[in-house]
Amino acid sequence: SPVHVLVLGDVQDADLATLEQRLASTVAGNVKTTFRLHSKQTLLPAVNFSAEFAGYDDAKGQVDFELGATADVFVGSPFSSFSVLIANVRFAGKFVGNASRPTTMVQADS
Repeated sequence: SPVHVLVLGDVQDADLATLEQRLASTVAGNVKTTFRLHSKQTLLPAVNFSAEFAGYDDAKGQVDFELGATADVFVGSPFSSFSVLIANVRFAGKFVGNASRPTTMVQADS
């Protein structure tokens, strides 16, 4: 069965397929599993996050940051300052038990 991955941020449905392909090609030969990517929009399609959290970008960002920092596995983009901050917190072991959890940076931006 696939590993289900929550992609943080405001990722549109169409972008998930491209990101999923890039992730699969990056780990090909190293990982014998498949991934199924999800975003807040795909998990909760009835919620209009832009409307519900209008003006609260900092709160949305903090939730995504905490999810990334405490996740069992984190895959980020080296071109995203947000991903780099999460990776640095994970590498520093600021969260109990996260120091040895996998953290990978994947070039996902074009």
